[in-house]
Amino acid sequence: MVLGLAVGAAVAILWYTRIERNKRIAAEQEAKNILVMAQHEAEEIVRTARADADRQRETAEREIDRRRNDLNREEERQSKRRDQLDQRFERLEEREQRLNKRQSALDKTRNEIEELKGQQREALERVAGMSREDAREHLLGLVEEETRNDMARKIREVEDEMSAEADARARELIAMAIQRVASDYVSDVTVSVVPLPNDEMKGRIIG
Repeated sequence: MVLGLAVGAAVAILWYTRIERNKRIAAEQEAKNILVMAQHEAEEIVRTARADADRQRETAEREIDRRRNDLNREEERQSKRRDQLDQRFERLEEREQRLNKRQSALDKTRNEIEELKGQQREALERVAGMSREDAREHLLGLVEEETRNDMARKIREVEDEMSAEADARARELIAMAIQRVASDYVSDVTVSVVPLPNDEMKGRIIG
């Protein structure tokens, strides 16, 4: 009787122990499954977050590039517009200068015409009181004087041009002579006297 109770108690204990062990194993397995699922969900969340972050970064970069390109285009457009305005302003200034020069020339011509008209009026007034022969002689004298003045002006222009050419030629010849003397006597210190043809040449050399 006692032995049967002991055996029954032992069997009950073993059965209870096995049930508890099975429960513990099941609980541990469930905990492992939950942990694995949690890890998978966490990894999925991380992947999703990274993908969203990558998409947002790409979108932001595209937007930044677009705005940068827009700014570059706008800056280039403004630069071209400034250049066009500068060119237009320069053209306007040049046109204004040309107009001013033209106006000055017109004013000068107008003044010269008025002066000639006055001279002609004075000449006509003087001629009106003269005989035909005196008027003819007077007009011929005016024409001759004007012709002499024109010829004198032309002669002065030619003389000035010839003088400038002569000065340039004289300087060139003197420079060539100095180079020739320096190359011949580069190792000696000498003093040479170069005769000059006239005082005008001396004045040109001295300056």
